Amino acid sequence: MNKPTIPPHKPLTPYPLWFSLALSPALVAVMTMLLEWVQHFLTVRVDHYVRPYGIAYVIPIAVLTAVGGRRVGFLTLLLSLGSEWYFLISPRLSFSVRNQGDWVELGFLVLVGLLVVAGIDAMRRNAQLLASAQAMAAREALINKVNDALGDTDDSDALQETAARELASLLRLDLCYFGVLENDGSIRPVASISEAASLRQNSRPPNSRRPPVVQIDFARVFHDQEPLVVTDAASDLIAAPVAAILAREAVRAAVFVPIPQPGVSSVLLIAAMTDTPREWSEEEIATIKAVALHTRAAVQAARVRLRNKTIASVLQEALLPTTPETIPGLDVAPFYRPALVEASVGGDFYDVFEVTEKTFALVVGDVSGKGLAAAVQVAIVRNMLRCLLYQEARAGDAVTRLNDMLATHNLLSGFTTLFVGLYQSTPKILTYVSCGHEPGLLRRADTQTVEELAPTGAILGAAAGMVYAEESVVLCAGDMLAIYTDGVTDAGTRSDKFLGVAGLSKLLQRSGARQSAEKIVSQVMREVEAHADGSLRDDACLLIAVA
Repeated sequence: MNKPTIPPHKPLTPYPLWFSLALSPALVAVMTMLLEWVQHFLTVRVDHYVRPYGIAYVIPIAVLTAVGGRRVGFLTLLLSLGSEWYFLISPRLSFSVRNQGDWVELGFLVLVGLLVVAGIDAMRRNAQLLASAQAMAAREALINKVNDALGDTDDSDALQETAARELASLLRLDLCYFGVLENDGSIRPVASISEAASLRQNSRPPNSRRPPVVQIDFARVFHDQEPLVVTDAASDLIAAPVAAILAREAVRAAVFVPIPQPGVSSVLLIAAMTDTPREWSEEEIATIKAVALHTRAAVQAARVRLRNKTIASVLQEALLPTTPETIPGLDVAPFYRPALVEASVGGDFYDVFEVTEKTFALVVGDVSGKGLAAAVQVAIVRNMLRCLLYQEARAGDAVTRLNDMLATHNLLSGFTTLFVGLYQSTPKILTYVSCGHEPGLLRRADTQTVEELAPTGAILGAAAGMVYAEESVVLCAGDMLAIYTDGVTDAGTRSDKFLGVAGLSKLLQRSGARQSAEKIVSQVMREVEAHADGSLRDDACLLIAVA
């Protein structure tokens, strides 16, 4: 099929414009280059239908599309058709004459204009999306840096001070801090401001008068809970309450972000410039707001941790027993360390108490969980076991009743292992019940061999109706009993290097034959921690008794 061609024009006088685009060699060369660029941009051959000067028809459409977007580009294209812009730039003898070549070329120029509008608008949108993504990435990086700086501290003031310092450094602010808006327009810092404090204190001339007291209605100033942005206090039209805040804080430009908190309705994050105005970008405002919200969440979490730590500390004092000063014929020493140092309480526990005048209970247990949740379970098991041991003559009967109560009433949220030993001073006999617990280890004084006291029943609270048997061993002078939790035997850097029961047995064999229980506990736990490279992965409890 033959391509439509433009009929050749005869030499024309420069009409209707005051010069002829077609007769200017320089302009023709420029238009030719632009035409080649359009062809490359559109990946379509248009030079068969459009002469070089015709590209001037598309230039204003492309420029206005790049500036104003797709709608502006389409509107410009319509206006160009209505104003007959093409016929003004087309060199001709008479303005009223329209030949076939003009209409063919105009049709293709309109098509090119549509393609240019669509292409430039797509490029414009992609550039906007890229800029938005880059700004979002920068904001997320800043927030992550602030979050890393916050850490897991329980000090809410330190959290706010750290967040403000990092934000001031990253956005190059003169002043940044958290504060409470008072009724007189002043802002009371809720944490020390370090360098920002000196800026705030020195920003006002020493002989300047303080502004008058103005009652500030926080709910009215920040009614929509959105940031209050001031670019220049000297020139912006600012409401009187806001002007009072700026005057009292002696700042020139600022962003005030309200932070809703229970019981405190006027907490703000203030980011400000003291002496110079500043045009705050949308990304900067969004970043300041995001840091405020993240810090609020961190402060609330810190308060919860501090409250839990306080409760757990009180529980630990109540749950960790005081070992009887003397047990006839038996020297006892405990070791206990929770995995969560900040919680002060773990799932492991021990108990040593007098049942009768000649019978003493030695108990070690392991409740699943950590912190307050585990502490509640420990309290239930420990106190119920004490009550039942006081009532029952046999350890097996007491543990059987305990299991039935726990399982029937669903008092445990997880599993519990338990080793219960009743020591009789005359004769020296240990009667024990082990509910799925780590085997007790008994090192004989005469042979230095270690015997394992295997479990006598399943874990505690799994199902009602189970009967727990009891076993008895005779203790001779110098014999040593070790009752422990899996936090001791699981000590190690990898699962294939755990200490294990065999490893603990070797440690007991290496301990001195005539050492006190306290020295043996210290020696054994030092070696256990050394095996774990100084850090135990789990709660650890060890009870040593030397006959």
